[in-house]
Amino acid sequence: MFMKIAIFSDLHDNLTNLDKFLAWCQKNEIEKIICLGDLTDDETYKKLASFLGDLFMVYGNADSYLPKSPEILAVNIARLKLVLIHKPELTRQAIEENNPDYVLFGHTHKPGLEEYFNMGKRVWLLNPGTLGGIFYRATFAVITDGVAELKILELL
Repeated sequence: MFMKIAIFSDLHDNLTNLDKFLAWCQKNEIEKIICLGDLTDDETYKKLASFLGDLFMVYGNADSYLPKSPEILAVNIARLKLVLIHKPELTRQAIEENNPDYVLFGHTHKPGLEEYFNMGKRVWLLNPGTLGGIFYRATFAVITDGVAELKILELL
């Protein structure tokens, strides 16, 4: 069985989309969720905290929930070294300090997956987009056995 990780950012208190996302995660046996910031307030934080798997979070510029999470977080999940940030301006620092397999970031609301090389090692730069559906369609990402895929919430 493969490790399944769901990644989202920039929800901005859209509880309807959070409910759809969490239902999809349950149906698809997601084991870990990563939030890359701009979840926003305490009510939304409590709803996300109802997820029964592991939850990893970084704080975004619009967040007001407590307790405050870090701005940069390096984690090892299923033989992958992941660095979680909200603002893409921290990407270079995240790569230089951690030599990760993936740098996961949000803030721009624009989904994307880009290959980057750091001293000969491939690093994936992944922005899951905006789960809140602001400026772009509501999107998130899934990493299954080390391979990332972007998903559009309304098409699920």
